Amino acid sequence: MTTTNSDSSDSPQGPPPFVILDDTSELRVGDGWSQLHDVENAYNRTLSSLNTKPDRAIDNRVSIRFRGTGLRLVGRATTNLKMNYTIHSDPGGDAERESETFPVEWNVSTTVVGQDGLAPFIWSLNDILPFRDNVVTIAPHEGELQLDYVAFMPASHQVNRRDVILVDNTHPYIQYKNGEDAAGFTLVGNISSTAGLPFGGTWMRTSQTGSSFETKFRGSKVAVYGALHYAVGRLRVRYSLESGSPAVIHHFDSTHKANGTKWTMERLFAHTFSAEDARNNHRLRVTILECTGDQVPYLSPTGCSPP
Repeated sequence: MTTTNSDSSDSPQGPPPFVILDDTSELRVGDGWSQLHDVENAYNRTLSSLNTKPDRAIDNRVSIRFRGTGLRLVGRATTNLKMNYTIHSDPGGDAERESETFPVEWNVSTTVVGQDGLAPFIWSLNDILPFRDNVVTIAPHEGELQLDYVAFMPASHQVNRRDVILVDNTHPYIQYKNGEDAAGFTLVGNISSTAGLPFGGTWMRTSQTGSSFETKFRGSKVAVYGALHYAVGRLRVRYSLESGSPAVIHHFDSTHKANGTKWTMERLFAHTFSAEDARNNHRLRVTILECTGDQVPYLSPTGCSPP
């Protein structure tokens, strides 16, 4: 067991960060699923697709076992998607409880269904009893679900060694800095021109050179995610770790084909540490070096894996 932020003396704790369960993990039940690979804008570029046509096996569902207080399901859907969910508390235990089955009310509008771009944030479940093991089953019964990943908020800041941690843009683990004469990052809600919703319902955006943010963690991998807008202009960002040389990435160098309506959700930066270095404390700083024309970077979560 370890924590995602081992240097807590100068970093506020806040709520626990989310733990990601990718669609390629043991979430799928039934033989009606198909695996999609190399999918643009999907986490790890994979989706698991389930079409509820009558000729498919009927016992297909998503099953998530966890101990925590909140759950998020992220993916894509057809406009006629209908799903039910059930919570099994303390499954197999003396105090096993099974809730009623409820319809899933997913929060993506029909204007973004089927478009390329950000995977819509489909469904959330909150106020789960944190002191019990819970199994949540989600059963589509009409339409098509393309599952990207599930994320849950654990009951404490301690996580398992192989967990992948997602830190949303408003979490106190991320500290925002203003550059000289810069307005810095601004918190904004969903952008209607994108093809979906950010994970936590908000973005952090900036148009000012010199704006930056940093986060501290101990882990084997780290990645930064955000939305790229294929508008006119240049976008150059520096990603700095205490170990090794900074990585300067030209996300747009003005040679791209400008398209003001195109957005993609991208892994903007990723780094894997050696087995020995993974046990150390790390600090990642992200700095906007150049932002011209209509370029405005929108940042979503940061992810890391404990050692």
